[in-house]
Amino acid sequence: MSKTNTKSNVFRITGLSILTAIIIVLQVVTTYFPTKPFAITLALIPIVIGAALYGAGAGAYLGGVFSAVVIFMCIIGADLGGAMVWNANPFLCVLVCMLKGVAAGFVSGLVFKALSKKTPCWRQPRRQCSPRLLTQAFSLSECFCSSSPCLKPGRAAATCCTMLCSQ
Repeated sequence: MSKTNTKSNVFRITGLSILTAIIIVLQVVTTYFPTKPFAITLALIPIVIGAALYGAGAGAYLGGVFSAVVIFMCIIGADLGGAMVWNANPFLCVLVCMLKGVAAGFVSGLVFKALSKKTPCWRQPRRQCSPRLLTQAFSLSECFCSSSPCLKPGRAAATCCTMLCSQ
């Protein structure tokens, strides 16, 4: 292997391991501190980010990690609805959980790949676009949470934010 290929593999493994840890923590925390009247799954955010940064296969892996945590929570009874499904039919519970998690990551990677061909922001090399993706995620939260438009001079994600924010 060449030195640059080894370096990119190290960055990929490191990024995926950080996203894996974030998924586990988010899923466990949201299981023990539920929101009423419905559950919010915050673990999908790192799955989508990982699929966008590293591809559909990485998204499927992260979705599989999410599914494994959900199945574990069903087995120990932390998720009451999941525990009922587990007690009724464990095979079906595992099948449904794994399919939905892996499909969420894989499909989000494919959607990102399809959209990246049409959006000028993503036509740059991946090493230049990855920081923009993270910056865009934070800028978008400002778009939806503030009354002022997010397009200001000197903003790093201005080209990405232009597509989603109106003045």
